[in-house]
Amino acid sequence: MKPEPGRLGSRALLSRVLRRAATAFRSEWAFLLLLVLIIFVPLGFLEALIGQVDADELSPELGLVAVTVVVTALMGEVLYSGAVAALLAKTPAGEQPSIARLVRELAWGRLIAADVLVSLLVVIGLVLLIAPGVIFLAWFAFVAPVIEIEDRGLRDSFWRSRELVRGRFWIVLAIILGVTLASEAAITGLVELAHSVLGEGLLAEWLAESAGDVLTNPPYAVVVVLLAVELMRERGEAPPHA
Repeated sequence: MKPEPGRLGSRALLSRVLRRAATAFRSEWAFLLLLVLIIFVPLGFLEALIGQVDADELSPELGLVAVTVVVTALMGEVLYSGAVAALLAKTPAGEQPSIARLVRELAWGRLIAADVLVSLLVVIGLVLLIAPGVIFLAWFAFVAPVIEIEDRGLRDSFWRSRELVRGRFWIVLAIILGVTLASEAAITGLVELAHSVLGEGLLAEWLAESAGDVLTNPPYAVVVVLLAVELMRERGEAPPHA
């Protein structure tokens, strides 16, 4: 099937997104690295600390700490994806990005609520039947970028994400699933490497968790944001600085 006039074919779309991602990494690598280190190295330590606790020994107090860590980790991922969206799609060319400004201007409430809802939908879909979970993964991949780039409300952002995916489902699914699986494989490999070299202690777990987050979050966030921008551009609705 030939692509519609003015619309890239799937291969051309993938190639464009990957080229733009490579350019973004070259030009903004310091900002992306600094931000991911600030957020995920401390979180990696907390996650590793909780991972060392035996479930049978988990007291109510430690349970509360574990819940806090999970929520904090969630906020870290939301913060990072939102910051990347603001950096790549909202920062004027030539302007120096500011972490303090991006954190101050992020739509925290909507981003956190959206991330919780998307996670629940995907998990429930995978538990009940694999297909719905995979579909939701593609449909709602762009909820967070849409909230940050277009300043939409929570419900409208889910609708908008699905609208962007319409007609592009298979290429969006292939990209999102490919990046997700590659990230999981990298994290698993790093965990095994850390344990084989450093044993099963807290340090090994911390290094593995932190390295996994630092290596996988920037590529995933950049690719998702730029793919969302490209799909907006197809509809003549790309953000002014994208």
